[in-house]
Amino acid sequence: DEYFAVISGGSNGYNYKVDHNSVTETYGSAPTDYATDVLGQKVAAFVNASQTTSPNSPFFAYVAPFAPHFPYTPGPQDVGAYSDIPASRPPNFNIPEAGGYPIDDPAYIESIDEGRQRALESLLAIDRMVVNLRADLQARGILDNTVFVFMSDNGILRGEHAINDKRVFYEEVIRLPLIVWDGRQQTAGNTAVSTSDAIVLTADLAPTLASLGGVNVPSGLDGKNLVPLLNTPGQTVRQDFLIHHWIVDGSAMTSVEELGVRNDTWKYVTRSEGGPFLFNIVNDPYELNNLANNAAYASVQSAMALRLSQLRPADQTAPVATNISLLASPPAVDGSRSLRIQATVTDVGLGNSQIRTPELIFN
Repeated sequence: DEYFAVISGGSNGYNYKVDHNSVTETYGSAPTDYATDVLGQKVAAFVNASQTTSPNSPFFAYVAPFAPHFPYTPGPQDVGAYSDIPASRPPNFNIPEAGGYPIDDPAYIESIDEGRQRALESLLAIDRMVVNLRADLQARGILDNTVFVFMSDNGILRGEHAINDKRVFYEEVIRLPLIVWDGRQQTAGNTAVSTSDAIVLTADLAPTLASLGGVNVPSGLDGKNLVPLLNTPGQTVRQDFLIHHWIVDGSAMTSVEELGVRNDTWKYVTRSEGGPFLFNIVNDPYELNNLANNAAYASVQSAMALRLSQLRPADQTAPVATNISLLASPPAVDGSRSLRIQATVTDVGLGNSQIRTPELIFN
């Protein structure tokens, strides 16, 4: 086993420390320190070592580059590569929810566009990483027995609904790319590219990877094995799924809980403050026409609300924190201080609560 994990810094691609198999490695600001490129080198070295020690032996590599996260730092050779890309202006751009406000600062909108451009440029280093890894596997003669899985952890709104964030229920946030390339299928002559509209979740990765690796899928997993879907893209995996997260507003010092359910046609969402929302995502893919509390759709809203109550965690009691203590560090050179919070957190009610308390925010 081998791990290579950033433990401090690096959000801008440079000046970070890494725990590499319990050894701290430090990287600076030189072009050769760019985090995505370094990660690509480490992945290549891992594959090389595993296949040199045990040729044709199974291996698993989980690779999670920081790019294209904020602050959207491209590789040194990729800066400006997409300087001519048009700004994205879908129909819901800068159209706020009822009661909300449009973005009226042209400089802020410009920063959103620049962030999108730089995020796309930062993906070019990831493209090179994949290309180089694929070439290495092909040179070793094991590409045809390798599976690539590509996905992201979340989507993001870049001005749609007048929001520049990821902590909200809209389609641009909750929908992710999922691409599976199976070299064994290529060898068998199945080179056609197929797509599926089935509802799949990140929870499906564990059972799917276990099945692809030829091991028994453990019982009790939340997700579903997607291998049958890879072979028959037209089939259904699930009818709907639960949406649940917190919207944390650091400036207002508040947190709002969102709970919702989405199926192939409808999305229904409640908020602890505001809402509800009901969208026909087939007829209204940009979610501009909220049909909640519209008498014509009362039966749909009632059915979706019932389904949401069924999908919500059975234990609605939040964990309880006791024995809370605060410990402040001595002032650093720049005058800043860190605050450590210690507590005993216990669950009550049915146990194993899935309700999570929001982040604590301090001035």
